[in-house]
Amino acid sequence: MSPTTPALALLLSTVLSFAGADWQEESDAYEEEEVIFSTRGLVGAGNYSYYSLQDDDPVRLVLTTLTGDADLYVSEVLSKPTFELQEHTSSSASCGVDAVDLPRTVQRPVYVAVYGHPRYEVGCGRNL
Repeated sequence: MSPTTPALALLLSTVLSFAGADWQEESDAYEEEEVIFSTRGLVGAGNYSYYSLQDDDPVRLVLTTLTGDADLYVSEVLSKPTFELQEHTSSSASCGVDAVDLPRTVQRPVYVAVYGHPRYEVGCGRNL
């Protein structure tokens, strides 16, 4: 990242659900939860940070942006998903907390990208 590239601070977490083998209804999805992974970091505006997830259990990815706006993109195929429609299978791109549910039926490994939206100079987030 160059000295002029703004950075977004963020937290990415994965939450394991114990509600059952697969989610029947969204209201039942998270009867019990446990954070199984959490990381805090920076991503430059207009740049990506990449992660992979191997866990076969139903999981919810949660991205909390502390400053600015970061978005979450997921692919079962591409190791570096992007915001382009053909380059991710799931996404959450809001101005608040972003979350993507991954039921047991989603092929693993799953590849995750956190994108720092270029309209915001600094983004800071936490994933739970």
